[in-house]
Amino acid sequence: MRRILRIWPALTFIVIFCTFILGPSVTTLSMQDYFGHPETLGYLKLLYMETRFTLPGVFQNNPALPTVNGSLWTIPYEVICYILLGSLGFIGLLNSKKSLLAIAAAYLIWYAFKRLPTSAADIHAKQEFIAFFLSGSALYALQDIWSKHKKKILLALCTAAIILIYLKLKFLAVLLILPYMAIFLGTSSTPFLRNFGRWGDPSYGIYLFAFPVQQTILSFASHSLNFYTSLLISFVITIAFAYLSWHAIEKQALKFKPSRSNGEFFSFKKPYSRYRFFFCLWAGIALIYLLWLVSFWPGVIGPDSYAVMLESETQREFQSGKPIFWFLFVDFFYSPWRLVEIPIAVQMLTSSIIFTRALTWMAEQNLRKSFKFSLIFIVLAPCLVFYNGSLYSDGIYASTLACMLLEIWICSKKRSIGNISVFIFFVTIPFAIFSRPNGIANFIPLIYLLYLLQGSHRRKLAIIIIGWSALAVAGNIVHRNKHSIGTVFPLAVYETVGFLENRPMGLWEMDKPRITPRSQQALESTGKSIQEVQQFYDHYYWDPLIFRPDGPTLLSMSSSNKKIIIKDFFKYNLWHNFPAFAASRVNIFLYAAFASGGIPGSLGSTQYFLPQTKSRSIPEEYNLPTDSFFQKWLDFSMDYSKIFWTPWLGIFLIISTFRKSIIARHKTAIVISGTMLLQLIAVFIFSIAGEYRYLLAFFTAPLALLPIHASLDKQKSST
Repeated sequence: MRRILRIWPALTFIVIFCTFILGPSVTTLSMQDYFGHPETLGYLKLLYMETRFTLPGVFQNNPALPTVNGSLWTIPYEVICYILLGSLGFIGLLNSKKSLLAIAAAYLIWYAFKRLPTSAADIHAKQEFIAFFLSGSALYALQDIWSKHKKKILLALCTAAIILIYLKLKFLAVLLILPYMAIFLGTSSTPFLRNFGRWGDPSYGIYLFAFPVQQTILSFASHSLNFYTSLLISFVITIAFAYLSWHAIEKQALKFKPSRSNGEFFSFKKPYSRYRFFFCLWAGIALIYLLWLVSFWPGVIGPDSYAVMLESETQREFQSGKPIFWFLFVDFFYSPWRLVEIPIAVQMLTSSIIFTRALTWMAEQNLRKSFKFSLIFIVLAPCLVFYNGSLYSDGIYASTLACMLLEIWICSKKRSIGNISVFIFFVTIPFAIFSRPNGIANFIPLIYLLYLLQGSHRRKLAIIIIGWSALAVAGNIVHRNKHSIGTVFPLAVYETVGFLENRPMGLWEMDKPRITPRSQQALESTGKSIQEVQQFYDHYYWDPLIFRPDGPTLLSMSSSNKKIIIKDFFKYNLWHNFPAFAASRVNIFLYAAFASGGIPGSLGSTQYFLPQTKSRSIPEEYNLPTDSFFQKWLDFSMDYSKIFWTPWLGIFLIISTFRKSIIARHKTAIVISGTMLLQLIAVFIFSIAGEYRYLLAFFTAPLALLPIHASLDKQKSST
């Protein structure tokens, strides 16, 4: 945050100043041609680290190249170095000097052997900048040692550099001597340097303004001024602008930098600091979410998205079979404008706000590890941003459930519900309870919190729960599904077909049929023979048995046959094939847990389904330089999905937290972790498709469970 506040505000000013004030003043083009030229607005791309040198018609007749600000090309590399160092520190790899020195040494050795240039044309700028940056960082870590013998070390390094130059290793010599020389001079105290900083810090301003000031002077007086006169005028004007930039922009921006005191992760002592922290954090998360949405505009549309859009467009003549609340949400935000990006944007906005609330609370409680992990590996995880940026209920369900459970934990500790909690519950309850069929189980911790609260606090929560529940009930009455899929029948019919799978060994226990004769007759009731039905059996999905037009479409069998399938499943088929049933459960669960299926393609899926709807959304309507970054980010995470997408940590925390809460007899922790454990068991038993998204709620579970887990550990250590 400190480096962002140091770099971007003044950079923004100089880029805008050159584009809209300096450029129009010195360009050789007319104002219409200048502002209509693509280079003009393209120059603003400097603000998100895309190098730009020229503006149309500006400094075209200067003796040097017509470059507006030739200094700014270094900023992207500087930012990369700050991000690298900040990321290492954020995940705890820089907690000791030894770690920093080890990282710097490893990189410098790699650079010296693999990337050290032999000529100017062979320079790898990014790797070289990182090498110099880490050299400076290492010198900072060793300051206590070299500061006692500054001149001796300088003499030794100069000698070594001369030897390297003699050996024709001049680039290695520069890497050896330049970082130390810069820090040696920068830390040397002279009367001039001490007085130079008395009225502020003009260093960054000099860097930003020197080049355009010199170019402007040359454009007006290159023939009438000699070198020394133009240098003196440039110096005076640049210093004036630099000090003005420091006092008017940089110093003011740095007032917003986060402060630390008494070992706290963030300090919230000032009345407004909490709100400032919340807003800055939310702005950062929301910006990333917005750029992601624009990169995959208008959002990811898959088969389930298409179904619910079609349900809205046909006024439910076609029914998707999704929960009524999800249909109502999509219909409310999609139907009036036929822009699919609107409900997706609402999802992402909702997620960004509730996540920021959760992270702000963690920062207040000094839960730095929970904060860091939740921000990097949950809130900004590609898999979660991907589903929040798609027209699927799974992403918003997982996000709201985790934040709702954390809010229940917060309120249970205080035995009260404040205005912020009221807002969070109002936003999260409808999605966490009613957007997924299994969400009804999440009523359990809410009811328990109602039991804990008293008086007006209980009434506030009760009003929210009753209000949303009444709306959900009314929605189900008004928009009743014609064909409810249910939970038990899909499991029973899918596994019953699976029990008939061909086994080449030809063995069977006690020479009894695998399934009852009437179960077999029920499977054949839709017009396909058992052999034909078996051809559509998939180890990971029930969809071919139900939705394939050329398949057995088993969902269309009569109610009486469905009852036979369910009854015989529990009476005979399940117990006679229990090993096969258990193997099937494990198989589907692991297929989903390792993110092997059920993930819609991003742009390809959208471009396929969107034209089949009445949507007015335009795929890839906007093109930003960040598009390729987000696509590479997503592709990389999907290539290693078994690492970055899997919910194993959440599953481990659910089991571990439930165990610890039982031992500690902490009722709130038991209820919260127990609810998640119940959901886990239900998904394991009843899933009939290896869809990764069904496990997304367990991926986000650490956001709620890490603080609970930490509290239980603290309680145990204090007893």
